[in-house]
Amino acid sequence: MDKNSYVAGEVAQIHVDVNNQSVVDIHNFVVKLVSVITLKGSDATRNVSDSLRLIDTVCKNKYGGCPASDRRSKDVPLNLTCKRDYTEHELQPSTTGSIVQCSHHVNIEMQVPWAPDIEIHAPVQIYAAQNKEWQQWQPPSWVSQCVRTPSVVTGPYGAVTEMLSSEAFSGIPGF
Repeated sequence: MDKNSYVAGEVAQIHVDVNNQSVVDIHNFVVKLVSVITLKGSDATRNVSDSLRLIDTVCKNKYGGCPASDRRSKDVPLNLTCKRDYTEHELQPSTTGSIVQCSHHVNIEMQVPWAPDIEIHAPVQIYAAQNKEWQQWQPPSWVSQCVRTPSVVTGPYGAVTEMLSSEAFSGIPGF
């Protein structure tokens, strides 16, 4: 893999190198992104805890295999988006919470006739995509017309006038 962490929606580049030293053709191989969601719960009054794991293949691609006694090397793309019912959804990021955990891994499966499939599992970290609405946000035009009414706040949450008139607050309207 070109890296081990991605932003949802990116395309992972996976390098697959197959050295088939057997007398059987490998018909194809499958590359897929698998999401594992773990839900944890507990009941302190009964001293019981339990967890539930949900495993889902988020996206998958199939590629041509490798003939017997041959070697093939291929770079394959894996689009890191969720496709459900012909619509595209944003891939959920990896999380490590105490109640909800979400992890991802890429599986590369060589499908060999008359034998168990050969599988490689590579863990991958998925980060949330940037919020596009906030990325291009601009303050409304009326903000510059606002007039600040001086007020004095005292106590532990008060700020002295010298601090509010410092360079750190110079670009904020009303300071």
